[in-house]
Amino acid sequence: MDYIALGRRIRQTRQEHHYTQIQIAEELHFSEKHLGNIERGHARPSLELVVCFANMLHVSTDYLLQDSLSADDSGT
Repeated sequence: MDYIALGRRIRQTRQEHHYTQIQIAEELHFSEKHLGNIERGHARPSLELVVCFANMLHVSTDYLLQDSLSADDSGT
């Protein structure tokens, strides 16, 4: 899992929607500090939280996680 790329994508999408870290953290019921750690790749969000980010930011989980799929994966 590429947590740095995931965090960058969350930050970029959050900023495109003009949300602050405080707004996201309050809506999803965790601290602004935790969100900052996720966006920098220092914390590993649960699958449930990734889905919450996707729903709030109106993007797919595939979009948020796209950097984590290696080209060599056969899908089996």
